[in-house]
This record gives sequence, C-alpha cells and structure tokens, in this order.
Amino acid sequence: VFRWRDGTHLEAGASTILQVVDGETAIRVDRGRLVAEVTRRTDQPFRIDTPHASATVMGTRFAVDVNAGASVLQVSEGRVR
Repeated sequence: VFRWRDGTHLEAGASTILQVVDGETAIRVDRGRLVAEVTRRTDQPFRIDTPHASATVMGTRFAVDVNAGASVLQVSEGRVR
C-alpha cells in the first residue's frame, strides 16, 4: 500500500511490478493489479502508465490489471483520460 499526503492511496497485488515515476504524480505498472483511490486534483493530475496505455486521473477510484498482452482499466467512480 502506498499513501500520499493528499489522501491518495494505491494498493498493489502480491505479484505486481510497479515503479513510482514522479513522486506524487506518476506511477508505472508493468504487471499485476493496482487498486487506487486518487484524491481530486485540480492543479496536478496523477498519471498511471502501463506497457500498453496511459491514464490521466483528476480524482477517482479505479483498478488496473496488466499482463503481457493487455492493460484493463475499470473505473468505479470519477473519470480518467
């Protein structure tokens, strides 16, 4: 589990491979599952990158599953680009 000062928190699955790219604004998921709740941000969006896609998050709840062939993003609340 990763927690940021603004209340954003990310929970990585046991076999997840990820990297924090830019301290509070970007993370890369290379494999596995990540469940996230990102606090609403108006000044600096949060970015999730995978080998297949990127998502810009302004504030939302979502899960991303990444395997060798695809990345699947499931948004449960809010919006992403």
